[in-house]
Amino acid sequence: MMLRLLRLSVLAVAACAASVTLRAQETLFPRSNQSVDVGIVYDREVTGTLGIHTNGLYAGFTSGKLKTYYKTSYWGANIGILKSPRETRSDRAVQFGQNSGSYVYGKRSTLIPVRAVKGWKRYYSGKDRRRGVAVGTSFELGLTAGVVKPYVLEISGGAEPGPNAQFFTYAQNPDGFTSGNINGTGGLKRGWSEASIIPGVNAKAAIHLDWGAFDEFVKAMEVGIMVDAFPRAVPLLIEPASNSPLFVNFFINVHLGKRR
Repeated sequence: MMLRLLRLSVLAVAACAASVTLRAQETLFPRSNQSVDVGIVYDREVTGTLGIHTNGLYAGFTSGKLKTYYKTSYWGANIGILKSPRETRSDRAVQFGQNSGSYVYGKRSTLIPVRAVKGWKRYYSGKDRRRGVAVGTSFELGLTAGVVKPYVLEISGGAEPGPNAQFFTYAQNPDGFTSGNINGTGGLKRGWSEASIIPGVNAKAAIHLDWGAFDEFVKAMEVGIMVDAFPRAVPLLIEPASNSPLFVNFFINVHLGKRR
């Protein structure tokens, strides 16, 4: 009887050990029909953005919700400078005054776009946990408040640049903007009292490269094309025929931020 009980006890222990082993194998090596997430999927991400494009630059931020590792929707805002592709810079040396002698000949206004955007990002490839780049695409649509600030020049009253100069916008002194007695610009701080706003829309499409797709910290770069459109030509230059309501630029930007 004792021998029989001993054999039954050994069989029971072996059965329990086998059961635990099988469960451990199922945990470590999931079946092929079970869903397996790629990396750690965070809930949200916030990034700061800095970009340059064909005719200017911008800076801003984005706040996104990660639906899955592969899909993210986000919103954001940015502000920058948008130049006319026909601008021609003059590097006249300054002999008088306190301002830079570098100015844009024939420029009438400066355009400062303030953009609010809604975007979508999708990855098409995974990334090794320790190295590699996750490749995807991003697309944005949004509204733009185009702040049009008059360009200000320091213009002397004589035939040549001199110390007795004053600051003028194009509306105040149209002849002076094409004369030879320009000392330089009045800088970005002047002209705000005469600024106006032109509403518009914007769109952007890009290739998205992410070096931190599995990480807590975002390290990404985008390369693509961006479009700003307004209902009428923006008066950036003195010559009306040189102005356009549409701005198309190639861009590159970097995103740095954090997921949680």
